[in-house]
Amino acid sequence: MSDPYATHYHGVESPSKRWAPITPHDTNALALLPKQIVASTTAGNVSVVGDDGTTATFYLAKGVPLAIRPNIIKSTGTTAAGIVALY
Repeated sequence: MSDPYATHYHGVESPSKRWAPITPHDTNALALLPKQIVASTTAGNVSVVGDDGTTATFYLAKGVPLAIRPNIIKSTGTTAAGIVALY
């Protein structure tokens, strides 16, 4: 399939072209920083660590992307399920 936008800039504000499931872990950093994260199975809280080491907890609604770029998605404090990273 050809992509009519192949020569266009693909930035953080562009629609995602790739995605991958995330397994929350208290210390393991994500391999790639996502553009957004989404709960595909169950809504709930997501505990994250930013690039400056700050921890925060956000509500992650099922099917609604959250525009944050966390380094770590912690298992402790995360109740959302089926978390997917959008790239």
